[in-house]
Amino acid sequence: MKSTKRNLSLGTFVLINTALICLLMILIVLAVRVLVMHPAFIEQAEELQHRELESIHAGFANEFDSLDVQVDDWATWTDTADFLRGNKPEYADDNLIPEALDALKIDMLILSDLQRQPVSSTWVDGTDGSILIQQPAFIELTNSVLGNFSFVPDDPEHRHAGFTTFNGTSFLFVTRAVLSSTREGPAAGYLTMVRRVDGTVLERISRVARVDLSLLSDVSIEPVPETQWTSVFEGLQQQRHRPLMSREGRVVGVLQIRHTLDKIPERLDLLTILIISFLAVLPLLMMMITSYLILTPIRRANLVVAKMLEIGRPIQIRQSLLFTELNQLRDSFNSLVHLVEKQRVKLIQKSNIDGLTDIANRRAFQERLEVEWRRSMRSGSSLSVVMLDIDHFKLFNDSYGHVAGDDALIKVAQMLSSQVQRTSDFVARYGGEEFALILVGLDYEQLEQLMLNIEVALASQFIEHCSSPTSQYLTVSMGACMIEKPGDWMINEEPRTLLRQADEAQYLIKHSTRSSFNIAQFQPEHPGNAALVTNAAYRQASLLD
Repeated sequence: MKSTKRNLSLGTFVLINTALICLLMILIVLAVRVLVMHPAFIEQAEELQHRELESIHAGFANEFDSLDVQVDDWATWTDTADFLRGNKPEYADDNLIPEALDALKIDMLILSDLQRQPVSSTWVDGTDGSILIQQPAFIELTNSVLGNFSFVPDDPEHRHAGFTTFNGTSFLFVTRAVLSSTREGPAAGYLTMVRRVDGTVLERISRVARVDLSLLSDVSIEPVPETQWTSVFEGLQQQRHRPLMSREGRVVGVLQIRHTLDKIPERLDLLTILIISFLAVLPLLMMMITSYLILTPIRRANLVVAKMLEIGRPIQIRQSLLFTELNQLRDSFNSLVHLVEKQRVKLIQKSNIDGLTDIANRRAFQERLEVEWRRSMRSGSSLSVVMLDIDHFKLFNDSYGHVAGDDALIKVAQMLSSQVQRTSDFVARYGGEEFALILVGLDYEQLEQLMLNIEVALASQFIEHCSSPTSQYLTVSMGACMIEKPGDWMINEEPRTLLRQADEAQYLIKHSTRSSFNIAQFQPEHPGNAALVTNAAYRQASLLD
């Protein structure tokens, strides 16, 4: 009897479970954002704005300190004291000039007697640079900046500083008692320097506090002492106002502060909303993915097989699958691919190895020469090719047989491998009784010594060759060609030219003395490269000479 029970589909199962999980994740995201992250962001932002207010306060303190340094320099000057005592009338003409105030970067300099009456006041008008001296209107300003300040004999470093306003403009000032250069004796009066709180001053403080500052004059604000700027905190704001107050407690200007905070952190930011939206549609996405969970791996496996047939090389299936049966099938397929690839690599290796001597063959030599040619062109290291041929080897085979000839070839290959052991060098059997070497980074003397070492190493084996007209032992003839100065000029040349010239160098030895070697300098075939290499004739040497 056929069962009427309906089974739950995999897609429906994934949809329900994913929906429950996503709902839980949405609740977790909301809780973390609202209860943890948002309060932390608010706290960090408030701390940042507190630091910015402290930096602004420190910036104005630096402005007062820098102005005080200039005031102290002028106030402890004997000439200033003599002028206030009436002993040096020319002082004003020599020192109270526009250039002096411009150099000090101040807008006004006031000299007052001990009764706080202005003796001389110099003002630089910021519009046309004109000088106004001893104007009656300065009496009000002088009284404002001096206030009840008086010299304290026991504290010559005592100063009087603060903010004031004049003609609707805010200023900062510093006043000191005028003393002699030795800071001794009674005070002669008072010296005040006044600097306008303008864009230059605000820009210097803005750079320190990393905020935007501007000065307003028509904003009503509750008086707040500068020392309480950070303690009176209105919460997070993109911009706030702080008053510049005189020593008498009057608001002389309002500082508008625009904080670096672009906007107040929200309980639900855009990223949180995007995460919640993604989690809301995730169940639908999971159901769609599940519908392809079986068919997609099969389609991809078919594509892999088709690509294997197209390129003629085995390819493993890298896809991670959900179901155990499909994973087992994938692993079995990959194991077969690995076995085929391993056999392919072995075949490639065998195609590059000489079967008799177990060293590289001619094909591997030519591929390596191409590589070293390009590398030498880039690095500038010298490149040499040595062609080596066993002398009278046909007579050796005729006298001792081909088995002995094969043994002799093996011994020569082993001897060459023992003499050329650097990873950058290369030994190959080029064909028959001929061998070839690729040597990198050797100068002429090193190459010559290596070829001598090869002759010595072969001679020390005492391989008899009674039918040789050259020697009673097996000998070789060697020819080398060397590029001492590689460079970009090699682009127009071919590696086979180097090989051919090494073979020609060997030919000269083989058809003359034999049992010797010959080193030739590479001669470019391209006409433009002839001047880029050393023009040297070949040299030859022999242990048997």
